[in-house]
Amino acid sequence: MARTQHCHCHCHGDGATRRRRYTRCSSTSSFHLIVSAVLCLSISHVLCLSDAGNASPDSDGVVDIKSGTSLLQISVATHTGRVRRLIPTHTHTQGDDADILLTPESGANVHLGDVNLKVKGADGTAFQACSSVGSVDVRAKQQLHQPYSYELKLTSRANASLCHQLGVNVAYGFEDDTYNLFVQWEVHNTQQQSISLGGVGFPLPFDNDARHKQGSRLMTGLYLVEPYIGGAHGYAVASRLDGRHNVAVIPGATSLRFANGTTRQLGRTRLEAWRPVDESTRERDWWHEGVHEWVVHSHAYREDEWANAGEPWLQPTHMQLPPGSTATFSLQLHRADAARAHGVPVAACTPSMAALRAVPSLTIARDMATARLLVYKPTTLAIRAFKVHPRGALRVFVERRGTRKPLENEAWCGAADNTPREIVSIRVYGRMVGRARVVLLFDDGSDAVANYHVTPPFALSYGKAVRALGTHMWLGSDGDPFGRKNGVQLYDRLARKVVMQSSRSFAVGLSDDGALSGVAALGIAAAYGKAHVSPRFVAMRLDSYINRTLLGGRLQNATTHALVGSLFYQPGANGVTYEYAPSGWRTWSYERSTEIWRSYNYPWIIAMYTSLALLARDEGSSEHVTEQSAKWYLSHAVGTVRSMMKHGGPNCELVGTSRANLCNQASKAHIGASMWWELMRLLEVESMHSELDEIRSIVLSRLSNWEQEKYAYTSEFSFDTVSPEEVISWALYHGVKARDDKRDRLVKEATSFIRSYTSEVAHWAYHGSSRGYWDFDMLGKEGAHYLNGDVASAECTNEANPDCVIERGLHHYRSAINAHALLEVYQASPEDSMHLLRTAMGGLTGVLASVDKDGLHSLAYHSAPRIMRYDDYSGDSAVSWFYMARLSASFVAFDTGLSSWLCFLCDFLHASDVKHAKILQSLPGSSADVLSWTPRDAMQTRTFLSPMRAMVEIRGGSSRIVRVHANLRKCESTLEVIASSSSFQVVVAAWSVTNGKDVVVRRSDAPDAPVCRCSRPVNVLAGKSYCACASHGAGAFQSTNTTKPTSSHVHAKIIVSW
Repeated sequence: MARTQHCHCHCHGDGATRRRRYTRCSSTSSFHLIVSAVLCLSISHVLCLSDAGNASPDSDGVVDIKSGTSLLQISVATHTGRVRRLIPTHTHTQGDDADILLTPESGANVHLGDVNLKVKGADGTAFQACSSVGSVDVRAKQQLHQPYSYELKLTSRANASLCHQLGVNVAYGFEDDTYNLFVQWEVHNTQQQSISLGGVGFPLPFDNDARHKQGSRLMTGLYLVEPYIGGAHGYAVASRLDGRHNVAVIPGATSLRFANGTTRQLGRTRLEAWRPVDESTRERDWWHEGVHEWVVHSHAYREDEWANAGEPWLQPTHMQLPPGSTATFSLQLHRADAARAHGVPVAACTPSMAALRAVPSLTIARDMATARLLVYKPTTLAIRAFKVHPRGALRVFVERRGTRKPLENEAWCGAADNTPREIVSIRVYGRMVGRARVVLLFDDGSDAVANYHVTPPFALSYGKAVRALGTHMWLGSDGDPFGRKNGVQLYDRLARKVVMQSSRSFAVGLSDDGALSGVAALGIAAAYGKAHVSPRFVAMRLDSYINRTLLGGRLQNATTHALVGSLFYQPGANGVTYEYAPSGWRTWSYERSTEIWRSYNYPWIIAMYTSLALLARDEGSSEHVTEQSAKWYLSHAVGTVRSMMKHGGPNCELVGTSRANLCNQASKAHIGASMWWELMRLLEVESMHSELDEIRSIVLSRLSNWEQEKYAYTSEFSFDTVSPEEVISWALYHGVKARDDKRDRLVKEATSFIRSYTSEVAHWAYHGSSRGYWDFDMLGKEGAHYLNGDVASAECTNEANPDCVIERGLHHYRSAINAHALLEVYQASPEDSMHLLRTAMGGLTGVLASVDKDGLHSLAYHSAPRIMRYDDYSGDSAVSWFYMARLSASFVAFDTGLSSWLCFLCDFLHASDVKHAKILQSLPGSSADVLSWTPRDAMQTRTFLSPMRAMVEIRGGSSRIVRVHANLRKCESTLEVIASSSSFQVVVAAWSVTNGKDVVVRRSDAPDAPVCRCSRPVNVLAGKSYCACASHGAGAFQSTNTTKPTSSHVHAKIIVSW
């Protein structure tokens, strides 16, 4: 591109090929400047217009910036200089013309191009806030060489003229090329003395407002923005809910131009922090997360608004602006059409960006020996050094360097980088429990940061968490006037006590997802992971819960199995006298608390009954621990399913509310309902055939309804992020038929939906953290909101309330739910779903970071930079432990991009550790016929054998897997098991393959005598078959340990072949 040295607007090319528009002034930086605040008289916005039709203002005074090959089109109002629209171009799908940005018509007063500064003069003692949000002054319009030009006016809340007195002017503009759109800002110091920029932020007002959007409009018009707060190689991705037309924002250049005309290049526009734009007047509520901004410098915020917060993600910085100088910042916007836009593919947009991936994730345990950070090095850069903060928190060293094929090789941003990259494998050991980060320093001065969280061994943390449900969080048998006793209650781990009062009746009434998921998680933990919690202890707790609170109290009707909304309500009703503190709209009346229509409460009780049935059958054990028989628990589970479908159906009874739209929830996907496959298995084992047919009919009916819906993953809210899991589970469980693509569509669309709000990034708090920003309001610390470190009591359901603060919770239970769904899809097709495994690992491990030394856990991590710590309340975090018991496993997978085997939640073993076993010693390019590993996941009772598409699980006798040896040449794996009993059960979940063989399980000391054969489903492309390969009593899997006959534990070896 030719360069000019005078202050005029240049449009190169004819009308068909013209694509760059900028103003070029003398003595400017090497980047394509749009505006020169020095020689162009501080004109903030310049549009180059000519006879090209695509750059002419329309009748409404709006000009479109685009070109014949551009993938993004931006529209600017000529009378204000403000961006009106940003839309994808060259698309032909319904809804593709929806605005990507919030529009003025929606009430937004923040626009792309706005800036927020914290400025301090040479004589100043404190930083002052200056913002352009909502402050465009049309009277500042100036006509120069260009047809349209505007000044971006800054204002201060404290003093309207303060920013002018500080001597800071700001300009902004746009430029587009074949694939990218550039946004650039210039901050000019007009004073004769230096000023300090302690805060620099650029709002990214993508349309994340779900209000008044439903169905197709919601899926095609809502963009959720995910940041990778990674320094100079950080980025943000705005993802549309349907996975189409995502937009990536990556760093541009930063420079400093001095008054004498010389220029210093400062590298990239760093992403140092992710700040909510509080200057916006657009109210936040359950349906609108609000606008966030890309923060380049955050030192002033850390000194002021964030002074009482936890440690920031990156070291805060500031910038000195000499007299008469101009600082230039720029960002690049790329189209990102593929659903895989999260994570590493962002680096495919430019060869100068580093991409970081972690194995197994950014949350690692201290006992892990083969955790790695894989760095896909920029093609033009070299790693100069790396450092760890805090010092000693991690031990890291470069393990291996090598090359690989082009990164993803997927042109999702218009032009993929097809240059092979060097990959650097860094071994990471966790030494100190808590947060840590690895900072990679490149030879151009840029940095890329991987934020880690180190925990105790995952099995230890999980065991403590589930035991805390039955100890610290368990109510005694004394009860209170409401009848609350013998159950899991909301817990405040700062005060170290249960919470008995709240304006949110559902939070403290032994109902809703918090308390009900607690008893379900406790039961499933005992049934699936006896090594973590005593089955006898759990059975005693849950039987007392049933006898005194559930059926014996008034939480569930013993005849109809209907569940009431809460046992806590306003005082004075039903003869209850109580010293009552809270108030608010969510403090229910007695009538409201007795309503039985919320179907989302029911699956937890169904799961609890199912877990007790598992314990009652003594599967894999000779110990009888429950008060009732398996059939008794199963009968009540079936009765609860019937009640859920009846009272949550279209004719539900609404007593305390008149909102008729609350009916018919039972037809939608539910958290925990995918557990019904275990219920159906037990019904078949117990010969309860009529009940089995009834449940199967209900499941297939709901699945059939979802197949007819365009978007089948709504919940009780029009926008939620918890429902795809059940949709995916049942669609895969019943099989995607070769001639019926309806279930295949369900799986693919639901998976894309999950990936729009669940990302793979090099940051433990965001990696696999599924989106949710109303959970603190629902079940967080009393009042739900922290304002500048103090507790406030704003309600977030009133759109007119300006004090409402909505905040994203990091690694809420949503992470575990969606990890379960992604792992289900991965297991069905591991060959082409590695990206799902990597994303799921973040959610599966991230929730474990909240467990403290006593096993007490938090609702979620506060993402707001003014807080940056875990919430004190447990909330509904027990949902995470429910799903942990169901999905935690070790995964050994072959990464075709690396041509290597990777161990997720396990450690490969050295040959010296295991006789005749080989090890994957280094990356990349390694291969082996025999792999050996030891599990490091939370349960250590399952391992997924990807070559055979089978999940092998050990149950009974407090069993756990200690080693696995996979002989790929012989097509068999040997599991070394340690258990407290000489007999246990092996459960295999085998996924179908088009030419696959049955899975055979046998004893190592009797290899010719198969214990059972697990036949794969036929005539389906994806489907799962379960088989229990041993039963208790017969001693099918006897001990092979003859060296220690007096030991309380026995060893056994199980061979699984295919």
